[in-house]
Amino acid sequence: MIVDVLLQQCAVQCLPQEDFWTAFWKSPGAGGLGAVIAAAIAALVTWAATHSIRKGERAKLAQEKTDKALERCWERFAWAVAAKEEEVPEYVRTELLRRLEIDARRLGDETLPKLIEDFNQSILDRVDAIADW
Repeated sequence: MIVDVLLQQCAVQCLPQEDFWTAFWKSPGAGGLGAVIAAAIAALVTWAATHSIRKGERAKLAQEKTDKALERCWERFAWAVAAKEEEVPEYVRTELLRRLEIDARRLGDETLPKLIEDFNQSILDRVDAIADW
């Protein structure tokens, strides 16, 4: 008899009175889980925002670097065209222009390589005319 009463009391105390999920959502553990999930979402949003900002800054810096390199190519081209034959031998000038053409193509400029080709062709035509003379 005493054993039956003890078993009944133990069964009543050991068995959950509510459904597990109902009890879980009412417990402090659910609040902690919610806080962890909210922190994870906030961290993800922050990471995504900073990542996109950094990506934009990197693209802007790369474009500025390309623009500066193209500007230097144009300055070198202007110098090579303006240089007199006594200052710079033709073979040095044509080699410089050939390398400038490669750089300009690599940097995505379409105009400068065409100008360099035309200028080199004019140099070659001049050299051929002198050789034929």
